[in-house]
Amino acid sequence: MRFGRSCFSFLSSPLLLCFSLLFFSLQSQASTPSHVYQQVESLVADIHAIRQQQNIHEPARDPGIQIAKTPLHVYTKGLELFEKVQRYQKANNLPTVPVPGLPTQNTTPSDVLALMVQIDTQIQVIKQRLNITSAKEYGLVPGKTPSDVYEHVWRASLLMDELVGAIKPAFVYRNTERIIEGINQLASDMGKTLQRPEKVAVSGKKPIDANIEGFKVLYQLVALERKLKIKPLRVPGFPSGNITPSDVYDTTNNILAELTRINIQRNLPVIPNKEITNHKITPNEVVANMRLIQNLLNQLI
Repeated sequence: MRFGRSCFSFLSSPLLLCFSLLFFSLQSQASTPSHVYQQVESLVADIHAIRQQQNIHEPARDPGIQIAKTPLHVYTKGLELFEKVQRYQKANNLPTVPVPGLPTQNTTPSDVLALMVQIDTQIQVIKQRLNITSAKEYGLVPGKTPSDVYEHVWRASLLMDELVGAIKPAFVYRNTERIIEGINQLASDMGKTLQRPEKVAVSGKKPIDANIEGFKVLYQLVALERKLKIKPLRVPGFPSGNITPSDVYDTTNNILAELTRINIQRNLPVIPNKEITNHKITPNEVVANMRLIQNLLNQLI
């Protein structure tokens, strides 16, 4: 079954009502990663159709094979895609809805599917504005894993780049600021008073340097999760090829996912979103923040 389409044959019906009906329909069904993958297939096809209508024919980068992902990781990746769709809508004077926050409870495939349906609803708004009527149906392919879904959501996100612009260091920096806030919140819950050192300015850094520092943070989180008696993250392999801000953003998304998993276990508030700074941000500022994060985490491990 393909979700997120039938309501759009009744264009007079409000989109919010349409989504509400779909949401309650989803809650009554047992969803699996395969159901989520099926929905993402539709999203990818629709973004391809929008790119074609906009005369974008260059192939997008492929994200590569993903491993050890959970529904929570997929959800955070979906938020990345949602934000790009919202950016496109704002740039083209289309109505928008707020991007949801990070989860506050254990994330299931049903939660991820509901998020993908929300994104699909927004994609349909774009298609209607562009008079795109193409819609391809995809069958359910059993046996898909959260890692398969994560890979396909990232593919959809990368396809949006030519429409809204690729991830820039400012987006990565925003995520590092959220990570710092999450660590401070966790430290308070653990009864720890963190000593925040002055950030040391660095120069000459590239996205690969920022990603290396981000992976150091992931390994620190493994140690922290073990200390907190939480099943530790399985850190994926470092990505191959040219490292871009999109890769570093992906790493920060995974860091936020792990902090969220800890928050859920400890009943802590969700890490709030932050606005993108208007200041020019380079990989240098991202590396400096990553090193600050490492210092803060060392005080908790």
